[in-house]
Amino acid sequence: MSEEKRPSDRRQSDTIDTPSERTPERRKEERRKEKRVSVELWVEERDGEDKVFRRTGNLSAGGVYFDKALPHLPGKRLNLKIPLGLSGDVPVVRVWGEVVADGGPELGMGVKFLSFGGDGEKELRAFLEEID
Repeated sequence: MSEEKRPSDRRQSDTIDTPSERTPERRKEERRKEKRVSVELWVEERDGEDKVFRRTGNLSAGGVYFDKALPHLPGKRLNLKIPLGLSGDVPVVRVWGEVVADGGPELGMGVKFLSFGGDGEKELRAFLEEID
């Protein structure tokens, strides 16, 4: 008989496989780097000539969650204008974001900010500090 390996001859590992990084427990952990602030603002979303206004549920320097919004699919890029206040004469931050999550059965979507126009990030951070 040749010296081919049989299943019983294979080396047995004494280590236990560790679970994947994407376990249900990990999904429940807070992974955001920026502090979220509950605030209700009407943000303008532009898509070519179309514009839609969406209500925020919370906002951070890293992204926004839109409450009760019909979501786009994850990966969609959005052009947003965020007013930094409630009156008509407030600074507006322009930002490009990407949809990273939908709200599931509750409707809504999470958007991660990718890039800001001008000093938008600095202005947004100052606004968030002021209202927190």
